[in-house]
Amino acid sequence: MSGCTTVGPNFKTPPAPAVASYTRAPLPAGTASAPGSMGGAQRFGATLTVAPDWWRQFGSARLDDLVQQALRNSPTLAAAEATLRQAQQTYAAQAGSTLYPTVNGKLGVSRNAFSGSSFGQNTGSTNIF
Repeated sequence: MSGCTTVGPNFKTPPAPAVASYTRAPLPAGTASAPGSMGGAQRFGATLTVAPDWWRQFGSARLDDLVQQALRNSPTLAAAEATLRQAQQTYAAQAGSTLYPTVNGKLGVSRNAFSGSSFGQNTGSTNIF
């Protein structure tokens, strides 16, 4: 994917379009109403602010409970940063084991007995113990 984003050495970001709006005509102030439940007209307010607890406007106790549960169980930014630091330290500890050369060694002892006939001698039986 990095090949798709490669640009030449003389690339300059183009300026933003000098327009006040991205639509040719202004947006309507609202929508038409429709028959039935929840069919009331909606109004658009680009400059209006949204309440921090906007979900309460639905009047649903179940939704309120779910949002409160989510907020209680959601990690704080400090907890997320602590988790990130822990992951970085774990990675550093594991990566450190591959940064240095390793040395392995093995020692062993054995007793061997050679037949004299392999060297051209006939010595008979030999007890190595």
